[in-house]
Amino acid sequence: MVSQYDRRARWIKIAALAVSALSLAAIFFAPRSSISSLDSVQLARIFLAVAIGAVSVVAILWPDSFFGVKGGFCISARRLEPDRSVRLERALAARENAEAISRRATLHYFAAAGFALAALELLPAIPPVIPYALFCLALAVVILLAYLQFRRAMERRVAPLVRRSVLTSLPLPVIIAMACCFAGELAFTSDPAQRFGAIVVALATLTLAVIAWRVAVAPALLLGADPQVEYAVDERLRKVRAISIAVLACGVGVLFASVGTLHIPDEYAYLRFAEEVITCATLVAVLSNVFVLSGRLAFA
Repeated sequence: MVSQYDRRARWIKIAALAVSALSLAAIFFAPRSSISSLDSVQLARIFLAVAIGAVSVVAILWPDSFFGVKGGFCISARRLEPDRSVRLERALAARENAEAISRRATLHYFAAAGFALAALELLPAIPPVIPYALFCLALAVVILLAYLQFRRAMERRVAPLVRRSVLTSLPLPVIIAMACCFAGELAFTSDPAQRFGAIVVALATLTLAVIAWRVAVAPALLLGADPQVEYAVDERLRKVRAISIAVLACGVGVLFASVGTLHIPDEYAYLRFAEEVITCATLVAVLSNVFVLSGRLAFA
């Protein structure tokens, strides 16, 4: 029997897809003359609105993308023999049940806020970085709520093994990249027009960086059904989550810095260097994430 909540969630998904399709159609079929007449700030507003809307749609349609369990095993699972693949599926299902992270309702509220902020992006009276900065903070809060549920699961049933080093899951270049992004975002506070947005985005980056660090040093969660597979899952899941959250911590500053340097006074020209630092640091984090996701999952 379909519950009222499931019916509401289904209609929200349909509405999200419809809004996204209409928005993309409006942009694609808009007269080229009208698009060419837009200045860089107006184009940035449209791009930020589409980006916020796209993440909101992902939150509704693919909730496991936010601190989920199975996302980090899509590539490696294909390389396993059938019997090991079955063991992996069982271990992932058991891990998901043990963590018991409930994100569906939270993500629907997050998506609703995202659609509202995407609409605010298109209002000329509001600086384009403000809705985006608030969206980044909301995203950090969603990840924080998921992490708090994860931590409670760790406290209930955890294997107290050796103390973990943060460098096992977060390579030093990724840690440096997060620090560089945070410093680059704080540099934008020197411009009064960017100050509020810079503080909010920097707060989101700091929150996500702390979560990535805490996930990296979290103890192993072993359930005892198949310890070898569970340990391999725990090791990989920790690395994937920690580096993915680190990428998010770096990535929220890229669009902010790009938009923030569109029209800046000459006395703040050094902020373009801060933008380059944020972009390069995010690229380092992304490449590290790709390397982890493409790694081979090994267990006996």
